Amino acid sequence: MSGTIASKTVVTRKPCKCWGCAREFPKGTKMDRVTCVDGGEIFAVKWCATCQQWLNENDDGEGVEFGFLRGEEDWQKLRKELDG
Repeated sequence: MSGTIASKTVVTRKPCKCWGCAREFPKGTKMDRVTCVDGGEIFAVKWCATCQQWLNENDDGEGVEFGFLRGEEDWQKLRKELDG
């Protein structure tokens, strides 16, 4: 069994990396914290706004490896739109 257990927006208490793009974000950044189960393991990851938006538009249910989105052309375009 695999899937999302819980998801909520948090303000980080310490610097952390986004699961989707592997960029490091400073303490105090709003990120989505997602708790998942996969193969009987429960784990939590944080997503930056760009990666969360990309997932909302492109998620195929296959999952994303750590840092994978940073290399996607449509992610780079979305980042430029959102970051200005």
